[in-house]
Amino acid sequence: MQRGTVVNLKHFKIGFDFLKQNWKLILLTLCFIVGIILATFSINKTGYIFKQLNLASQNFIKLRLGKDFLKIFFKSLLINFGFLLSIFVFGSSVNGVTLVPVVIGLKGYLLGYLISYIYSMFELKGIAFCALIIIPPTVISVICLFVFSKFAMCFSLRVINVTMPNNGNKNLNLQFKQFVKQLFLCLIPIIFSAVCDGWLSIKLVPYLKF
Repeated sequence: MQRGTVVNLKHFKIGFDFLKQNWKLILLTLCFIVGIILATFSINKTGYIFKQLNLASQNFIKLRLGKDFLKIFFKSLLINFGFLLSIFVFGSSVNGVTLVPVVIGLKGYLLGYLISYIYSMFELKGIAFCALIIIPPTVISVICLFVFSKFAMCFSLRVINVTMPNNGNKNLNLQFKQFVKQLFLCLIPIIFSAVCDGWLSIKLVPYLKF
């Protein structure tokens, strides 16, 4: 009985250590999933916000049906860069720990709403559209946003630590330069995601016959 108790406590400690080391990614993942779930339950709601979401979803489809690579590329790049820049701005403040997960939750909500809208409009053809055109570049951009969000939350915690009265080190110049460097590094997969979005749209949309 005593040996079993020791094993159980050891497993509990391992689980606690895992949560302690990875709580940022766990929080971001939960916010992202909650955003997707909330979106699926709000697809049939009415109101100004939902009309705008429906219009944005329609424009998303029309843009890719137009088969203009540059327009698709720049639109995709602009949207994801907007999320990246928001994470950077919030992560540079003491509020980053709470606001950065909100940004990721919003990303999940918009993605969930878009997929739900396309499925409700086109059913099986919509599933193919999502699987072949939306999901691949989205996986790239979401992973990038998750990684950068973790950096942003870490920097926000440093900012919070600096504001504490007993902290003697008030200089964050080196950490901020590293944070900016991470921002520019994360632009690379964001650009690649936009290229992937445009290329898949040009190559695969004609086969779906919308």
